[in-house]
Amino acid sequence: MYQQGFSKIDSHFSPTRSLGEPCISTAGARPNPPWLASLILSGKPIYCGFDADPTGDEMARAMVETHPIVTRLRPPLKDWNEVLKARP
Repeated sequence: MYQQGFSKIDSHFSPTRSLGEPCISTAGARPNPPWLASLILSGKPIYCGFDADPTGDEMARAMVETHPIVTRLRPPLKDWNEVLKARP
């Protein structure tokens, strides 16, 4: 599943609201890090936030294809850091 823009994330990612869930980096563009399978078994929702560029699109496609439970949150700017810096 793919989700673009702020609508899905704004309810979750707010400077004044804690997620209450851990956030983990894949430490680069890796669609199937070794720890992902055990995280999936936790039963919690999993979102990937790869960059909005050809590499990020391909990594997200591969991750979602391999693990359909993962939902992609595609940033409306180049990456999520740019989105955070652009917020008022």
